[in-house]
Amino acid sequence: MIILVCLAFLLSLPVVSSADVARTPCCTPEIFTAELYVLSAVLTSGSSQPSISDDVIHLTYDYTRRQTRQIGRKLVDPATGARTNYIMFSDYKHHKVYTLKNGMCTVEPLTFPMIEPCVAANFNYGGSYHIYSGVNSSQVHMWSGLYLGALRMSVHVSGSECEPVSLSYHGVVPGVGVHLLTTSRFLDVTTYTSLPPAVFSLPDECKHLPQLQGK
Repeated sequence: MIILVCLAFLLSLPVVSSADVARTPCCTPEIFTAELYVLSAVLTSGSSQPSISDDVIHLTYDYTRRQTRQIGRKLVDPATGARTNYIMFSDYKHHKVYTLKNGMCTVEPLTFPMIEPCVAANFNYGGSYHIYSGVNSSQVHMWSGLYLGALRMSVHVSGSECEPVSLSYHGVVPGVGVHLLTTSRFLDVTTYTSLPPAVFSLPDECKHLPQLQGK
């Protein structure tokens, strides 16, 4: 399952200085948690109507383990704001994603690689802007480039710690053929040196599923 998003966050116009031009890509923390606000749009081949998703997610990201956990709430009724709960465990070492929803667990092959913590070396620097004001002001740096050879990606990170602020990409997913547009907004980022293994322990409902073919 790919979480996609179609909302651009207009925060401020970029300001580029001579120091910015020489700036080199940085690396976000390898282990962190964050609150994610995600909107997504997917257009499958032969369809003229995109599928739209609106998710609020508590993300746990551990690049050292090549795993993520998402405790999410998906909007199911825009009129009332009703949401449905789910938990998603992505295991990039074994190329599997487990989704627990309504007491039932499903497993599918991962079709997307884990997004690495470092801004790609071939990305172009797009300048910086500030969010908030006064003592709470924070500088944000923008990078963009081609991801997976087909998707146009934009990464915004904080100036001091290189913590993720927003991430967006759009294009045709290689090997899948679907068109996507995605933007995620990161809030309350908390970094860690390590996490207990239990964080990524599968619930009982997911432990005895049939093995994926070829895995």
